[in-house]
Amino acid sequence: IRPRSLTLKYLSHKGFIYSMLLRTTRTSLTRVCLPPCRLYLSEAPKQLSVIDSLSKSIAAIKCSHEHVINNSSTAGGCCPMGWTVFESSCYFFSGDSRSWNESTDWCETQQAHLVILRNDKDMPHFYWIGLSDWRTGRWEWVNQTPYTVERWKPGQPDNLTGHGDEDCAHLYDDGLLNDVHCHVTSL
Repeated sequence: IRPRSLTLKYLSHKGFIYSMLLRTTRTSLTRVCLPPCRLYLSEAPKQLSVIDSLSKSIAAIKCSHEHVINNSSTAGGCCPMGWTVFESSCYFFSGDSRSWNESTDWCETQQAHLVILRNDKDMPHFYWIGLSDWRTGRWEWVNQTPYTVERWKPGQPDNLTGHGDEDCAHLYDDGLLNDVHCHVTSL
């Protein structure tokens, strides 16, 4: 059995050795790895942009190829990767929590827009939809066509003003609409 003080000295000496090894390893890694890692990290956004651009080009070529094979001018099932085709349109179902404005901005980066519901069969699939009254005070779609379908939940739109007006629309699970604050990120 070792005396206590000897055990503590032994442990503190071992801790000192491990500490020195860690410092030496960190210094070595900093000298050897850090400059290339910094370069790699600074180049990563550019590389991702190139990959995204190439992916879009490949998708466009695949679509063109499909049009030639099918002797067709319509997209006919040709959507970007991760998107879903439904009745000759492409839809993206996001799992991200975004506000209405963030969702609109993201759609614009994809050269798309929030969904415009033309009939009842489009209804049950969506979260935020491209319907708001913030621009004119009247409900309209993002392409500025007026809202004509009456699918509001009973008592809606109520324009609850506790934290600003409710100017953006979303769907409940039952396919009925509700007005909500545009900055909300989870419904």
